[in-house]
Parts: sequence; structure tokens; C-alpha cells
Amino acid sequence: MVNCSKNKGHSLGVCTIIKMIGGILSMNHGFIPKIANLEQPDSNFNLNFVRNAGLQKDVKSFFIKNSSFGGKNTAILLKFCP
Repeated sequence: MVNCSKNKGHSLGVCTIIKMIGGILSMNHGFIPKIANLEQPDSNFNLNFVRNAGLQKDVKSFFIKNSSFGGKNTAILLKFCP
């Protein structure tokens, strides 16, 4: 058995790509996954959190904002175009 998890490093450099793949899968399958580990959202936010189970919903666009080491920031807005 080989365990090489320590050789992979961190994923901060590719987090935007990972999030983009998740967003594209959501658009393709019409599904919004639940927010992991969100049990009690702050009552000051008037938002519709997807927290108990995923939601079947037609996803037309999504926004990704990511920060990494050294001030490297990305922001991407993707929209489905039929």
C-alpha cells in the first residue's frame, strides 16, 4: 500500500478550477449541492441557504471568488449559453 497524500501539497493554486468544475456540473445536471457543515447560519443574513439537502434547480450562471497565497485573487462569472 502506498500513501502519497503528503506529496500532493495544497490545492489553493487550483481551487478556482475545482470550483469551476463543480459549477459546470451543477449547470449540466440542474442540481445545487448543499453547503457542507452549515448547521446554523447567521440570522443577520437574509439568504436562502441550501443546507439540509441538495436542490434540483435550473442553474444558468454562477460566480466564483477565490483568494490564494501572495495576494493572488480570481473572480470568474460563468453563464450558460445554449
